[in-house]
Amino acid sequence: ERVKTGNLAGALADLDAAIEFDPHPQILTQRGVTRAMSQDFRGAVPDFERALERAPADWPHRRLVEDHLRHARAALPR
Repeated sequence: ERVKTGNLAGALADLDAAIEFDPHPQILTQRGVTRAMSQDFRGAVPDFERALERAPADWPHRRLVEDHLRHARAALPR
């Protein structure tokens, strides 16, 4: 909800708390997306990697998260 209103810092705080409770791949992915929206690609990459590590092989969102990870890595300063 906070992402929709542009409150990315608030959204990240909510996602941090949710991950403390349950580091579900979907929540990790959402935090990675939110970090990428904030131009925090160094933070987004490990979120996407961890989401993929924790997700089952047949997770329906796997390819989307792999795409997010690829874009975040490409955006890292060289």
